Amino acid sequence: MNDATVNKVTLDYWTEIVGQFIEIEDDGEFTTLVIEVNHNKTVKLEYARGSKESEELLRNLENLDRSTRIGILRTDLENKPLMVRVMDGDKS
Repeated sequence: MNDATVNKVTLDYWTEIVGQFIEIEDDGEFTTLVIEVNHNKTVKLEYARGSKESEELLRNLENLDRSTRIGILRTDLENKPLMVRVMDGDKS
């Protein structure tokens, strides 16, 4: 990831980002998802720890293998603001 461009992004409603899972970080204040969307572009999605978005990411991605292809869809649904798709690999 040293040569990659890293951008922090915010998804608009009903926008999906697809890429390879790199890592999920939880620093006690924020949960940050790092995804490689193409060869030299890596993006970060950051949510407050304890938020519904953070809980959804941790529940679905906490034990995921690096480089697994995933999709993150932001919705306007109050009870499910993010939907997570795991396109290959196994979370176990």
